[in-house]
Amino acid sequence: MSDLAISEGDQERFSEVAAEAAKSSREALECAQEMVKRLATMKQREGISLLEVKGRDMVAYVRDMGLLMAAMSMGETIDGAEEVARLVKHRTVLEKVRVLEKKMQTQIDKLTAAASGITKKEQLRAKPEEMELDSDAADDDEEEEGEEEGTKVKKYVPPKVMAVHYDENEDAREEKQKAMWRKKAAQSSLVQELKAQYSEAPEEITEHRNHRRRQEDEERTKYEEDYFVRTKLSKKEMSARRREDRENALDSLLKFGDYMAGDEQEIKRREKAALDSGKDKNGKGAKRKGRGGGPSAKKPRG
Repeated sequence: MSDLAISEGDQERFSEVAAEAAKSSREALECAQEMVKRLATMKQREGISLLEVKGRDMVAYVRDMGLLMAAMSMGETIDGAEEVARLVKHRTVLEKVRVLEKKMQTQIDKLTAAASGITKKEQLRAKPEEMELDSDAADDDEEEEGEEEGTKVKKYVPPKVMAVHYDENEDAREEKQKAMWRKKAAQSSLVQELKAQYSEAPEEITEHRNHRRRQEDEERTKYEEDYFVRTKLSKKEMSARRREDRENALDSLLKFGDYMAGDEQEIKRREKAALDSGKDKNGKGAKRKGRGGGPSAKKPRG
């Protein structure tokens, strides 16, 4: 038997492949004829030149590929064929177009949506049929991508900012102290009385009470309104309130404010007094903490 002899099985497979190729060729020919008819009746209008180049080169690429496959199926050599050079050219153009199309995808989508009459709301509407509903597969893909890009992605670390101490010089401290004195002088009782005396506005009479006394009065009033009883102050509470009113009146008479910048000794004295008052508020060395009827209140002068 000759070496070129073909078995019956190979003949059957060749017949099946040839029949399938003939069927595919007829279908491609019918599609091409239908496309030619549509192009003949289609109105030409200006479009995106990039997509026009892509479509033209894609058709030419498929055409040359078909010619090349036909020559190979007939047993002809393709060495030096013109189709090979054209295929290389079309493939290069298609690769370049793909990069540009990816960069211009947003603009292309907007233009195609406007040309087809699709509104922006419909364009942004969710399409469940086109989504990936297989959560397991999606998770696997994300894990694979995370492993691949694990070496590239790094956690953001904010820069460390160190606190810098502000060293205020003596001149700036004195200017700040003078500004504070001027502000206090403008708000002093003497300036307010002079302003009220020469002002044409109606006189306002107000009663000044500290927070603790105001709170006690509110609690007593609430108790009297709830239980319909009238409470009376004890002699000790009444004497403490009278003493507090006298002290407040005396302080308001003697408080004239700081109109001129004091010397260094006056500044030190005021700072020491402010420090001592801060200690009294914290409960250290408080001598008059129980003012207003408490156990540590001073006895009324007799």
